[in-house]
Amino acid sequence: MSSLSTECKKVRPAGVWYLRTTVYLRHISLGVEAMVREFLRRHTLRFCFAAVLVPLLVLLGLQFVWLDHLKRASAMAHKAALHSFLESVGTEIQYFYRSGAERALNLPASLFIHGRLDQVTVHWKKKPVLGARRLFLADFTREQFGNFLVYNAGRNSLETPPASDESLAMILAASPWQVRFRGAIAGGSSLMVDERNPDYRMILNPIYDDTSRLVGVAGMMLDEDYFRKQLLPSTLGRMLPDFFPESAAGDMGVTVRDRGGNAVYVNGKEQGKGETVTARFPFVYEDWTMDLTSSRNMPEQMASASFAFNLTLSILLALTLLGGIAFAFRSANRVGDEVRLRLQRLPRAEDPPGLHPSLRGAPAPGAGALPRESPGIRPVHRGGEPSAVGAHQQHLGFRSYRIGEKDL
Repeated sequence: MSSLSTECKKVRPAGVWYLRTTVYLRHISLGVEAMVREFLRRHTLRFCFAAVLVPLLVLLGLQFVWLDHLKRASAMAHKAALHSFLESVGTEIQYFYRSGAERALNLPASLFIHGRLDQVTVHWKKKPVLGARRLFLADFTREQFGNFLVYNAGRNSLETPPASDESLAMILAASPWQVRFRGAIAGGSSLMVDERNPDYRMILNPIYDDTSRLVGVAGMMLDEDYFRKQLLPSTLGRMLPDFFPESAAGDMGVTVRDRGGNAVYVNGKEQGKGETVTARFPFVYEDWTMDLTSSRNMPEQMASASFAFNLTLSILLALTLLGGIAFAFRSANRVGDEVRLRLQRLPRAEDPPGLHPSLRGAPAPGAGALPRESPGIRPVHRGGEPSAVGAHQQHLGFRSYRIGEKDL
């Protein structure tokens, strides 16, 4: 025996082990693949349904989060709009009183210096001041503590006021200027508000000459009835439709309260259920507050209703889509079953020669049984035990080999 034959005999056991392992793994992979295919075939509808359901659930979750953020943002935006409205009302009130005071109280210093205060009456008569119940002057050019004069509109003259609470309030309001301090800008306007006595609210304007010396004080006493009965209704009635055009007349309610918390003016419903914001008046009536209440269609309710509607609609659409997909897959499975049944009823053709035994059909009627495989080619495991897999179930390329004690 040659040396080459001896070497081949040494290598053959390793080749046999490799071949057996390959066949074994191939059988396992084919079995697993067949099981997976069979499982997918039987559960195709469920897998397709899950493949559609998962993205829909993700979309519904994202929409839920987005609608929740939209709900909170809508409530915050509505509340900011309410605050903006109150600020606009305060600015409008401030502009009304400031512009009227600047127009009536900016007097030339020469009228005080040259004693021509009677011309002030002509100025006030031509330009009457709305919202003022009393106009007065304090002349500091001739008396140290000032000479106080009030304007009588009926007589169109300046008169010395009698001793009263009103006269005392005017003196106390002008007392800071009785020290005759310097430092103001000549010809400038420096309106000041005195509300120490809520019954006599005043706007005062100190008047200086060219050397910044105080020569007088002009003031106006505010009319609370005009503010409560005319200015507030006209301002709110004009601004509410501009800020909230889509709200009904009863949706928004404005309540004005004095320093004691008493309601002095109510536009619509008083403060109750709903979104309520509060703000103070600037410049004048600073101790009064405004309460704006959105009594109906509150932002939380509107956002919640919109959130529920959108979420319900999304769920219904998702369920409709899933139902259509399930019906389509069920119909497809039914058609597939019918096709398979028809194919099984068709007569089988004869197997071509050389076909693998595992792919051969059942024997035709009247034909004999298939020839049995020779027991000599039954595969065995590495330990020498017979394999559970018959030779006819193996690949054709391996059937010509004899696995056992003899060589390949």
